[in-house]
Amino acid sequence: MCIQPRPPYFLLSIAINEYSGEMPNLAGCLNDAEDFKSCLDEILGETPSFAVRSLTNSRATRSAILAAFGDHLIRNSDIQRGDPIIIYYAGHGSQATAPAAWHAPEDKVETLCPADQGMRDPQNPNRAIPGIPDVTINALLSLLAREKGTNITFVCDSCHSGGIYRNLGDGQKFSIRLGSAAEFHDPHLDSEIRRQANYEPLKFGLRGNYSSHVLLAACAADENASEDRSGTPRGLFTRALTRVLREFKPRIGVTTYSSLITSVKLPTQNPQCEGGPANCILFTGRDKLGPSVFLIRRDNDGGFTLPAGQAHGVVVGTEMTMYREASALNARGILLVQSVSPFSAKLRQTNGNSLGAPSTAWAAISRWSALTSFKIYTDFPLDFQANSPEIVYPLSVTQNECEADFTIRSVPSSPDIEMESRHVLLAPHTKRTLPLGDQQLSSVLSKIAVFHYHFRRHLPPMNLHEKGKRTTLHLYRVKAGSHGMRPASRDLFKHNVAHLETADGSDSTNDYGIKIRNSSSSNLYAYLFAFNPFDYSIGTLCMPPVGPNVQAPLKAFKSIKLGYDGGGQPFSFKRGNNISDTALFLKLIVCTENVSLHHMEQSSPLETESIASTDSRPTALDGSSRMHAAQRSELFWEASLAAIKTCPKPGFLKMFRSGLHL
Repeated sequence: MCIQPRPPYFLLSIAINEYSGEMPNLAGCLNDAEDFKSCLDEILGETPSFAVRSLTNSRATRSAILAAFGDHLIRNSDIQRGDPIIIYYAGHGSQATAPAAWHAPEDKVETLCPADQGMRDPQNPNRAIPGIPDVTINALLSLLAREKGTNITFVCDSCHSGGIYRNLGDGQKFSIRLGSAAEFHDPHLDSEIRRQANYEPLKFGLRGNYSSHVLLAACAADENASEDRSGTPRGLFTRALTRVLREFKPRIGVTTYSSLITSVKLPTQNPQCEGGPANCILFTGRDKLGPSVFLIRRDNDGGFTLPAGQAHGVVVGTEMTMYREASALNARGILLVQSVSPFSAKLRQTNGNSLGAPSTAWAAISRWSALTSFKIYTDFPLDFQANSPEIVYPLSVTQNECEADFTIRSVPSSPDIEMESRHVLLAPHTKRTLPLGDQQLSSVLSKIAVFHYHFRRHLPPMNLHEKGKRTTLHLYRVKAGSHGMRPASRDLFKHNVAHLETADGSDSTNDYGIKIRNSSSSNLYAYLFAFNPFDYSIGTLCMPPVGPNVQAPLKAFKSIKLGYDGGGQPFSFKRGNNISDTALFLKLIVCTENVSLHHMEQSSPLETESIASTDSRPTALDGSSRMHAAQRSELFWEASLAAIKTCPKPGFLKMFRSGLHL
């Protein structure tokens, strides 16, 4: 019996040159879709016809697009969980006025424009066929991720800004992929799709913080996507994207989405990458396998400039492994951080050896500085190999328990060990008993040390964030109403602690939303991380888009809302069986520069599958390849901390009253 190999990918391709309504036709979308499919076959392997659904021109109606999401993707029994799923769209994009009941930000939604937009709806002759709003697209992608996993890539070559179509006129070789503005009058539009996705908390914007998929967008939110009609008509973004993908073919297995998008250079628009898996390996849904890698520049004095600094956690003495740009698999030598500023650092070569590096190369954080050594107290002999590949953070053993960061004790009459943090905020939540061998212990402790380091590091408040002008976190209970999810409580943070008290200690029935409020006059980039002291994982709740010239999302005197008021699905918190796993710490980092902080994310090092040697793992290219201009004195970064607690009784929060303002 011959077993048919798995398709290398599944594709839903939508390309529209010809529109039935009043929108002007385009010229390059079908060419783009054809070349994009050919590119995927070249780099991933040719996929069979049953794995591809192509909707072009008059076949790409609104109803056909929605149906294809369902029968070709969501309900397709040929697709197994985790298979690569790619959705490609080339056509008009627009903004539309949202129904008042949706309570959309600035009363606008982003839309994709099907071929029959503006035509009379056969089922309702009094209504014109609308575009497909962002809330519907997000609900469909949420449904798809629930059924098939999060290995989903959405490539969108269209405009995502409002206004009317701008024709550059006869004789001009560029045209804009921007559809006409419209209005949605029916608040129940696509409500069945949202109901199936449990998506009543509407998620506005094709961009945003989501975990279901990665979005590769042709341009920034306030830009237009253009196509070139000279010669063979093509979209500027798709043409550049396929060129870079083909260039990356030899190292496609170690390249991340964020690295890909920063390599797509366009003169008139700024492609961007968004989504929780943006730092995953291309088309795998798998976290990058190695440390963050940054593009470095050789200076006239023989040193190197690294586009990472204090905001990333880099300090003097941090060790970097250098690679040639052509391959991130072959190390060329070791560099050390000599000096550091908020967003850059100066590197020097070790032992005076010349590495023969080109004008640009790549450097990865291979070992954190010994100046930040993680001190461990044990009641049994413990010896670490200083150069072990499992130890990316320096560990040292101390005989003085009072100066230790962490304690490890043997359990009498058992092969287990008892581990506990000595940090004043973490200690009540970290006591664990684990059966770990010596080899596993090195890797686990190194990642626990990284957790501690990012948890503790901070910069004193700058002048822009003097009292009354700080960037602050706010937590609310939220409930669904006629205008979407809205706050149903006062701010629950008091002295930076939110105490979620219920009768049995479980708070899974309540929904919560988070607001990041900027009270300063600076536009900021906000990064919100969730630190779980019970399993030492670091998750991401908010991350700016990746790409060149991304505008700061957190505007001066404005807010970013998560989990309500158009900010996606709400949060819930649940207390476990042990009182020690009832705390979650939120760390907010704000910067005046858009930097890549994906290297802070980590899954729990206590999970068996994450306890593995790193010496055989390839290094993945990170998205922080943009070289920063000369630093100005007003640039800064800042961090603050808040705690969320669930418990059955009040009164044990006094231990949190101090130290939460870093």
